[in-house]
Amino acid sequence: MILVLSPLLNISQMAGVSLGIGTAFDMFLLVPPIAAGIVAAVRASSGSRKSTKARTTSTSRADAERSERILESIAMNYPDGLVLALDRKLKFLFIGGTEVSTLKKSAKYWMGKSLTENFHPSINANGIAQLRKVFEGESVEYEVASGSQSYRVTATAITTEDEQVQEILVIVRNITATIRLENNLKRAQQKEKEFNILRSRFVTLASHEFRTPLSTILTSVFLLENYSGDDYEQEKLAYIDKIKRAVHSLTDLLNNFLAIGKLEEGKIRVELSDLEIKPFLEGILQEVVSIKKVRQDITFKLESDHEWITTDKQLLRHIVINLLTNAIKYSPPHEEIRFDAKVTSDTLLIRVEDRGTGIPEHEQSQIFKRFFRGQNATNIDGTGLGLNLVKKYVRLLKGTIQFTSEVNKGSVFTVRIPLTRALEKQVG
Repeated sequence: MILVLSPLLNISQMAGVSLGIGTAFDMFLLVPPIAAGIVAAVRASSGSRKSTKARTTSTSRADAERSERILESIAMNYPDGLVLALDRKLKFLFIGGTEVSTLKKSAKYWMGKSLTENFHPSINANGIAQLRKVFEGESVEYEVASGSQSYRVTATAITTEDEQVQEILVIVRNITATIRLENNLKRAQQKEKEFNILRSRFVTLASHEFRTPLSTILTSVFLLENYSGDDYEQEKLAYIDKIKRAVHSLTDLLNNFLAIGKLEEGKIRVELSDLEIKPFLEGILQEVVSIKKVRQDITFKLESDHEWITTDKQLLRHIVINLLTNAIKYSPPHEEIRFDAKVTSDTLLIRVEDRGTGIPEHEQSQIFKRFFRGQNATNIDGTGLGLNLVKKYVRLLKGTIQFTSEVNKGSVFTVRIPLTRALEKQVG
C-alpha cells in the first residue's frame, strides 16, 4: 500500500477542518458508501482531540494516530477509483484509491504538481474547468468516457471554520462495469418488450392463419360426404386438392413457428452431407405442386457440372420451399414462375423469379423483418415469417441473399451459398 501526503495537509487535518461546516460530509453522501467510513473515522479522531482536557496527551495522540491509520487505509482502498485533494492552484495534496496503480506516473511524482490532462483518463480540459468552479462554492459532478472506460467525477469544497475554501476533495469512480450492467439491463428490457409484441402478433396470426386452412379442410370433407352429382369423381379430385393445399399450408405454418423457437434458442446447427442436386430440387418442386394456383407454371432450369454437392439438406430445402411458396402466393393465376439453379465448384446459386405483386420501394428495407407484411399484401394469406427465416437459414450456411422488385411486375430473389471445402472451413 502506498500513501502519499503533502506536508501541508495530512488526512486528519484535511477531513477534520471540513467537518465544522459539513460540506465534506454532504460530499461523501454523493459518493459510494465507503466514504461514510472515512467520515466516521474522522469524527472519532476529531472527538478524541476535543476531549484532550479529560485525557492524557499520550492517549489523545494514540487515538488520533489510530484514526488517521484507519482513514488512510480506507482512502487508499477506495474501490475502483481515486480520492484526491487539490489546493487552489490545483496542486495535489493527497492521492489515494485503488486506481492509483493505473496512473502512468507514480502518485509520488504528482505530489505538489498541478493537475493536468495527463494525470488520468477521467481528467480533461473541460473537467479541469469544472473543478475550478468548486472553489467558488459549487459542487461538481460529471461523467467522461475514455476508450473503453467510463468515469464519474464528483468534487466538493473543503471549508475551514471561517468558511474559506482552500482545498477541494475530488472523487473519481470507474463506472465502466455499472454502465455495462445498465446497458445489458436496457437490452434485456428491450428484448422482453419485443418478445411481448411478437407473442401478441403470434397469437393473432396463428388464430387467423390456422383457421383458414382448417375451415377449408372441414368444408371440403363435408362436400365430399354429401355430394352425389354426375361429376362426382371430378369434384372429388378438386376437393381432395383443396385439402392437400390446406394441409400443406398448415404444415408450413407449424414448421415456421417451430423454426422461430429453435433459431432463438440456437438449437439449429449446420449438418453437412452429400446430396444429388438434381433429384433433390426436383423433389422440392413436386412438394409445392399442390399449392400452385390455376394454370401457374414453374419452369425449372439447372446448370451444373457436378451431380453431387455438400451442404445442409434441411436448411437448403427450407430456403427453396419458402422462396417458391412466396412466388406462388404473391403471383396471380396463369403466370409463370422461374426457378433457376447453378452449381460451380464452390458455389450454389438459387434464383426464383415471379411476376406477382412486387414490393414497394419504401418497404424493401423491411421485408426480412419478422412478421412484416407489405401494404399491398394484406389481402393475401401469410405470416411474414418466410423471408425472415430464409435470411437466417442463408446466414447459417454463410451465404447471401439479394433481391430486386417492382410493384405489379414481380420480384427476383437470388441466394448464393458456398459449397464443400469453402463451407466446411467457415462452419468449422
